[in-house]
Amino acid sequence: MESECEVYAPSEFVFVLLESFPFLKSKYERFLLRDMVNAHPQLKFCVGNDCSVIVRSTEAKPKRVTCQQCHTSFCVKCGADYHAPTSCQTIKEWMTKCADDSETANYISAHTKDCPQCHSCIEKAGGCNHIQCTRCRHHFCWMCFGDWKSHGSEYYECSRYKENPSVAAEANHVKARRALEKYLHYFERFENHSKSLKMEEELRDKIRKKIDDKVNEHNGTWIDWQYLHKSVSLLTKCRYTLQYTYPFAYYLQAGPRKNL
Repeated sequence: MESECEVYAPSEFVFVLLESFPFLKSKYERFLLRDMVNAHPQLKFCVGNDCSVIVRSTEAKPKRVTCQQCHTSFCVKCGADYHAPTSCQTIKEWMTKCADDSETANYISAHTKDCPQCHSCIEKAGGCNHIQCTRCRHHFCWMCFGDWKSHGSEYYECSRYKENPSVAAEANHVKARRALEKYLHYFERFENHSKSLKMEEELRDKIRKKIDDKVNEHNGTWIDWQYLHKSVSLLTKCRYTLQYTYPFAYYLQAGPRKNL
C-alpha cells in the first residue's frame, strides 16, 4: 500500500499484519467494504447520515428507494434526492448551477455596463438613461453609449441608439437579461415547491395528531381516518413531482415536446 508500489497486498496478508492493531484492522475492514460496494454495479450505500445500510438494485435506472433503518429516500442510481421526471445528469447540472456563481455573470451582464471612456463597471440604479461615471465623471447615454451632450433635450428617452454600432453589445445585454429571467423563473418555482414540501410535513404531523385525538375520543378508529393520511401523502407526491418538472423544463429544448 506504499505510494506507487505495484505489489498487490491481499486482504488475508494485511489482516495477519494488523492482528495486534484492532483499530487499524477495523478501519481497513471498513475501507475494504466501501471499495467492494463502490465497485459493484448493483450495490450502493444509503446516503443517510452515519447509515451503514447497503442497498441492492438489479436495474441500472433511476428509482426511489427508502432505507428501512434511517428512512432516508433517494435515487438509487445517483444517490441524490429522487428527481423524476428529470434525469440524473440533468438534475446534477441543475444543482451545480444553483450552487455555484453561474448566474452572477448573467446578472452583471443584465444589469451593468462598462463606461465607454474608462471601462468601469456601472450598475443602473434609476430609470433615466443619463449616466455619469463615478470614476471618470464622463456623462453618457445608457442605451447608445453616446456622449450625453449630443442628446440635446432628449433627457429621458434615447431615440438614436439603433443607429449606433453598439447595438450588438445591447443585443448581448438583452440576451443576458433574458437568460437570467429564464433561470429565475424556474428556480423560484423549484424553491417554492421545496418550501411547500416542508410545510406539508408539518401538515402531516398535525393530521396525525388530530387522528390520534379522534381515536382517543372514541370518534371512529384509526382505519376510519386513514383517508386523511392518504390525501396528504398524495399531495406530497404530486408536489414532489411538480418540483422536479422545473429543472426538466429548464433544459428541455424549445419545440412541440416542451409546449406539451
